[in-house]
Order: sequence, then C-alpha cells, then structure tokens
Amino acid sequence: MLKLQTVGGLLTDVPPQTTRVKVKCFNLRVPVKLTFDNLSHIRELTFERLNVSANESNFFHGIGNITHLVLRDLSWKRLEMGYFEGLTNLRSLTIEHLDNLEFLHPDVLAPLVSLQSLSFRYIRSTNAVLRYRWKCAYLWSRATLRRTASDIKLEQVVYERDVFICYNSTDSGWVCHDLLDKLDKYKITAVIHHRDFLPGSILEETINESIAKCRYTMLVLSPDFLASNWCLLEMHLARNRIISEGRDVIVPIILREFPISMLTRTLEGILSKSHLQWTTDPDGQALFWDKLTTKLKHGGNLRPLKM
Repeated sequence: MLKLQTVGGLLTDVPPQTTRVKVKCFNLRVPVKLTFDNLSHIRELTFERLNVSANESNFFHGIGNITHLVLRDLSWKRLEMGYFEGLTNLRSLTIEHLDNLEFLHPDVLAPLVSLQSLSFRYIRSTNAVLRYRWKCAYLWSRATLRRTASDIKLEQVVYERDVFICYNSTDSGWVCHDLLDKLDKYKITAVIHHRDFLPGSILEETINESIAKCRYTMLVLSPDFLASNWCLLEMHLARNRIISEGRDVIVPIILREFPISMLTRTLEGILSKSHLQWTTDPDGQALFWDKLTTKLKHGGNLRPLKM
C-alpha cells in the first residue's frame, strides 16, 4: 500500500500501477473534483485525519472504481446525501472515529449499490450521529435484501414448517408476542414447544422430529437459554443436522447479552458464521425484522452489520 502524507496537495502524482493508497493528514483547500482527477486505477483507499474546508457533494469524483474505502478520524461535521455519489463499485465501507460528526443523512449510502460490508466503529456514545446510524443501516440493508431475495432460490426440499424456535420459558413473552406476531404477518410457519408439543410424548424424540420437519432452527439466545440443559440439547441437535445435511440450518438470535464465560465452543462456532442481535432502537428493530424474515423466506446469509 502506498502511503502519502500531504498538506493541501493534489492526489495527481500517484503512480498509475498503484491500486492501494493510504493518505494521512490531508487538508483540502482546492476544488474537490480536481483533487482526484485521473485516479481511476485506485481500488483501495484509506483516509486518516481528513480535513475538508467545505461540505462538498460528489466528493469522490474521479475514483469511482474503488472497491474498499476506510474513512478514519474525520473532521467532517456533516455527511450529506451526495458524498458517495459515483462509487457504484464500492463493496466495503468503514467509518471510524466520528467525534465531530453532527449530522448523517439517512440516504447517504443510497448510491452504494454494490456495498456488501458496512462498519461504524468507535463512535462516541454522546454523539448526535447515533440517532442516524440505525436509520442509515436500515435503509441500506432494505435495498440489499431486496436484491438478495430476487437472486436466491431455496432448495426444492418440502418441509412441514419454516422454523423450529428454541427458547427458554423466561423469554416466552418476546417469542409468543413480538416474534410469532411478526412471523404470522409474513406467513412464516413456526413450531414452538408450549403450543405444538403433545403432552405425554417423549421430549427428546419430539424435539428431534420438530427440528427435522422444519427448514430452519432458530436459537433465541439469552443467559437463561445457556443455563438450560434442554435448550442446549436443542442447540446440539440442530448443529448435528448441519453436519448431516451439509447446509446451514441454524438462525441464531441474541435476545439478551450473556457473559463470555457462558460461550461454549459449539455456540462460538455457530455465532462466528452469522447471527442477529435484538435492539431497543426502533430503526434497529426494523432492520432486524427485515433481515430475519428475508432469511426465513428466501434463504441466504444473515450478513450482519457491525454497528
């Protein structure tokens, strides 16, 4: 990676064979569109301590071929709608240390039609931008999920139900009201033990049969879930199905945080692939339901956002 340290200069002297550039201490005092002229060969770009004298739209004009962008320690106070215009090939965007940012337009990511990875890191909890981060992620994810759903075809296996839900009775309020109401709205069929298990049946056999007849197994994770031997049994049975069928059938949801000491090797392996986490933020909840229902209806990966 080529590293440039410059003050008030133009990025026009980058060797044409260079594809990765890192710029530190960059003060822009010239028209922005001249700054990136003739740099279409750059693929990966990192800015550190970037200081822009004015809010400019179409900021990245001239480098529309980049696929990975990192913006770190920015002085920007506002991220307006047109900043990322033209970055149609961008697949990964990381924004770090937004200590001065006061406004983030909820549609600022709309032009990034190829974006696959979005990460906001090290944002001060008192910063006003926190109001916008879930909105921004939600709108971007909706567009991504629509594209994903149109491209995915589920295997032609016929199942009786869509999902078997594993949860601890302590979390039954959320499962029976929030979760089931949402699944019913999207016509996603579910099996839950308190409603669908017949009294007097052998519990281990019933769990195994329920997991086998559903397309997916959902784990509603919480400290009480991980403290329950029955819940852990359901988790291990679902994991065995991954091994036997050779496909990812587990949909893990972190409903309530649990201490790291409760993280087993099996669960760590499950969570390392993909998972969703419940939040109290309204826009975060909308994003959660979008991703969950798309997964259960159309398949694909949960594609978690690092927020």
